[in-house]
Amino acid sequence: MNVLIAAEGTSGSTNTVVMWVIIGVVVLLLAAMIVLPMITNKRRAKEENTKRDSLCVGDTVMTIGGIVGVVKAVNEPAPGRKEFVLETGEEGSKTCITFDIKALYLIIDSAAKPEVSVSPSTSSEILKMSDAESDRKDGE
Repeated sequence: MNVLIAAEGTSGSTNTVVMWVIIGVVVLLLAAMIVLPMITNKRRAKEENTKRDSLCVGDTVMTIGGIVGVVKAVNEPAPGRKEFVLETGEEGSKTCITFDIKALYLIIDSAAKPEVSVSPSTSSEILKMSDAESDRKDGE
């Protein structure tokens, strides 16, 4: 009889531990279901803002309505509000339409100017070369 009571006591504490583990797993799953979409939404919004900020004149773009054309101007009519003028149509019948920047769906072909960048190693080499040239001139 004592053996049965002892066995029942251990199974009761085991059931409590199992119950807390299950509750912990459920809480973790709920937290993951709430946090992961927030993280992906922030990343998606950051990518959208980067795309909108990189828009420049000459880019071939598609709007969310499916209109394809070439960007002719990017305007900021009010602080915090941006628009772009899209030229679309065939030769001889071109049309310019003004869209809010949020209507930008896809940049098909970017006409971005090539950026000239100087790497740190290159800039230090330039400084060393200019120092060497100034030393030679001082020595002459």
